[in-house]
Amino acid sequence: MYYYNSKGELIDFNLGEEKHHGKSSRIFQLENEYYLKQYFSYSTCSVRMDLKLFHILKELDHPHINKILELYYDRAKIRSKKYLLSHIQNLVVDAYQYLYIEDRFANIMKESTEYLIYNLRELENLTYILTELKVWMKDFKRENTVFCKDKIILIDLDCCKLAENESYYDIERNNVNCLQNLFIDLFEKCRSYSDRYEEQVFDLFFQEGQSLTCSISKKLCKYKTPLDYIKNN
Repeated sequence: MYYYNSKGELIDFNLGEEKHHGKSSRIFQLENEYYLKQYFSYSTCSVRMDLKLFHILKELDHPHINKILELYYDRAKIRSKKYLLSHIQNLVVDAYQYLYIEDRFANIMKESTEYLIYNLRELENLTYILTELKVWMKDFKRENTVFCKDKIILIDLDCCKLAENESYYDIERNNVNCLQNLFIDLFEKCRSYSDRYEEQVFDLFFQEGQSLTCSISKKLCKYKTPLDYIKNN
């Protein structure tokens, strides 16, 4: 299958059997750790990576965001290389290549308090950076994260969009809520979670003060793991 990349180079992908598929795309392994995410023809722009976000993420090169290497445009939809390069800002992305990361499926409630605080701090700082860049965070959940060594890494940021017309306050409020909901979902999807812990988990991630990390650090300072806190409150 032929695609143009974002530089106008024509690439022929010999795609084998798909490794996985979701509601908007399917995944193919290219070689080793290189994978291709190919959108279905009916997938809307709201769930596709776009050129602006691609450039932001590539320049940011954040250690807690999976690396997206290149965007691709279906040759069957493009008149020529010249047309692609002169209209690329308005073209819909058909696929992208990324680095695959193996998920170790950590039980975050039983991980050390230091592990949680470290990752929370890094992702909260990332949230502030994305807010400054006017990126509207969306669709952050367990299915779009991987646990890799000591890091929680965000993947599938396709639904995030540049929100140039939104106020800084609205973007910040959305992004902080998105981060809180991500960690609540990480807890609810782990093996140690029980419905009887719902109130304690929400209480843990209820922000008291300006920094979510500081708020949670104070609550967990006496406990070795988040589960210890939950069971004792």
